[in-house]
Amino acid sequence: MRRNVQLALASLLVSASLMLGIAAPALAKDPFSGVNCGGSAASSALCTGKSSTSNPLTGSNGLIHKATLIVALVTVASCTSPRVATHKR
Repeated sequence: MRRNVQLALASLLVSASLMLGIAAPALAKDPFSGVNCGGSAASSALCTGKSSTSNPLTGSNGLIHKATLIVALVTVASCTSPRVATHKR
């Protein structure tokens, strides 16, 4: 049973890393980089949000970073924790 869980976690981690590796170039491009925020557009949601220096999704303290840390922590904890109970058949 434990071996099945480890294999499932390993395949999940490989799949997630492949998806993030493929999506990384797409996340690096800012689709709104050429927007002119002068004049009446300065008060728009896009232009007021551009003043922030950190990206809440991909930044150094973003959601993807936090999710990666949680997955890593759970994986390490499941691979290194001793068995709580031993079932005899």
